[in-house]
Amino acid sequence: MWGNKKSHTPQAVDPEPKTWQTNQPPAGATARVGPSLHVKGEISGNEDLYIDGTVEGAVQLGEGKLTVGATANVTADIFAREVVVCGKVKGNLSAKVRSRSRRTVR
Repeated sequence: MWGNKKSHTPQAVDPEPKTWQTNQPPAGATARVGPSLHVKGEISGNEDLYIDGTVEGAVQLGEGKLTVGATANVTADIFAREVVVCGKVKGNLSAKVRSRSRRTVR
């Protein structure tokens, strides 16, 4: 009975489980409106957004960056920290950060 004693070895401790915060996206995450999506209404938030589909209404991203992809068709008033336009945009555009392009637009 005493001879079957197990040696005292520390047990492996499971690491603390990961918790997900639902109110903040993972760092570096960008929300996306895909090319087959059509959104009518207001989009608002503070994260980055990439639009490839169609958006009608208003886009207010506050501290987020908006990228309008080449296949996008946006009819909206836009307010964001930074806006990059490669597709079609019709409406008022307001950005906090001003960047200059080397390319001349005519």
